[in-house]
Amino acid sequence: MRNCLIILYCLLPLTASAQNDLQVKGNLSGLATNVLLVDAPGKGVYDTVVVRNGNFEFSLPMTSPNEISVMEEVLTTGYMRRQISLYGIPGENVTISGTFDDYELGGSPFYRQLNKVKALERPFKQEEKQNITWGSVMRDDPRMNQDEISKQFHQKRTDIINRLEDASVKYMTENPNDEAALLLLQNIRDAHKSSKAYNAMSEQVRNGRMAAWCLPYVDRFTKEIARLKVAEGIQPGKVAPLFTLNDLQGNPLSLKSLRGKYVVLDFWGSWCFWCLNGVPQTKKYYDKYQGRFEILGIDENDTEEKWKQAVEKNQMNWLHVRNTKSDHVPQLYAVSGYPTKVIINPDGTINRVFVGEKEEFYEYLDELFRK
Repeated sequence: MRNCLIILYCLLPLTASAQNDLQVKGNLSGLATNVLLVDAPGKGVYDTVVVRNGNFEFSLPMTSPNEISVMEEVLTTGYMRRQISLYGIPGENVTISGTFDDYELGGSPFYRQLNKVKALERPFKQEEKQNITWGSVMRDDPRMNQDEISKQFHQKRTDIINRLEDASVKYMTENPNDEAALLLLQNIRDAHKSSKAYNAMSEQVRNGRMAAWCLPYVDRFTKEIARLKVAEGIQPGKVAPLFTLNDLQGNPLSLKSLRGKYVVLDFWGSWCFWCLNGVPQTKKYYDKYQGRFEILGIDENDTEEKWKQAVEKNQMNWLHVRNTKSDHVPQLYAVSGYPTKVIINPDGTINRVFVGEKEEFYEYLDELFRK
């Protein structure tokens, strides 16, 4: 009896593992070779699968839902492998038929839902691929105006992204019980639209098997909506939020102590290329209008050592403080990118906000101090 129990105990993990396998069957035409690669993120190439007359079959052990890819063994598009990306669900089964460019998914209900999601995305991805090809050809043509080509390329790309975003929101709101529809969150950049689409899904779907996958997207749009709410108060004429941070000598320096003169809050970091790229111009204007305004550099995401080294190396001869992990000054000012420069009036109200390293900022200083 004891031996039987030992055998049963040993078999249990194997049975549980088999129950968690994703079962994949397929038939693809137009393959370059008779071998496919199966890739699971974080594991590298999981396995090679032999294809016979276009048919293939394999099981993929999975402990939790995760993205997987089925791809060709050879580089058939110059520098990339053609592939089909799926979202693998433990214990489910999926069928794949067609070609790498035009395929159908079947099997369990989740994959029938996913087939509709892929069908929605496919024309937009094809448009994007065509736009990339067009841009590549135009950039190689010396007769073309490259600034105009770049402008057209990005306008087309933005249009495709926006239309895919709207189509994704529409699909999610109209299919609240489809688990696979949650995957469309990755196409929605606008925080309010993302929140609308996510909250339109049923509670059962939001709290189901896809919950863990959704967490980064929910966290992103939640934080962005909170930032946008704060940004409503970071407008010209509004009172600048007060704060106190430690300076280079470790002494507390408050924004309030700088009242009575114009102050430029410069949110930056030594890791930020554009922040450092703008230092020479900032130094020029700091000297040009010396005494007319003060700069308060607010370092973010640096160690104390890197912060001090960057200030010294780049000879940034103005006031500096450092925002640590326990401080939240960038959040107070709804900083969305680096560098961000906030001009504060002598009375402590906000004058203008500039995101990114822009010539417009320096032109505005000229306008402000030549009055």
